[in-house]
Amino acid sequence: MLGESEEPICFCVAEMKGRLTGELVLAFDDASGLTLADLLLDQPRGTAVSWGDMETSAALETTNILGSTYLNVLARTLPSGHGGASELMLSPPRFSRDFAESLIEFALMGQIVTSTNVLLARAQFQIDGDPVEWTMLLVPDADTMSTLAELLR
Repeated sequence: MLGESEEPICFCVAEMKGRLTGELVLAFDDASGLTLADLLLDQPRGTAVSWGDMETSAALETTNILGSTYLNVLARTLPSGHGGASELMLSPPRFSRDFAESLIEFALMGQIVTSTNVLLARAQFQIDGDPVEWTMLLVPDADTMSTLAELLR
């Protein structure tokens, strides 16, 4: 789901707070993340070749913007009485680089403890019609799994 298993991936993780809790993850390979940094820093593609402070900051800010937008839309779709936009927030994201299997195992730990069912919501992105290798995952925790089951009844 997140790319070749032999290659590490980069990911930014932000904690969801409010009516729904869990984590929001933006995952990408090095090339895609560094290309994003070049775009955001208004520099020619290929300028960023490693993860420095500016490149990491660009990835974290992108996660903050995409995650907040996603949660605002999600909040508007919840049935009334089950939280509005002000009740869904993100913590500041953190940047990491590891193997996809480690990320998925860590992300799903909160769901697996209480249930044999897991839920991931996945979004992919395009820039000017071209797909990019970024994936956003919404990973609800066990409490939110119960809340969602209630809401879907």
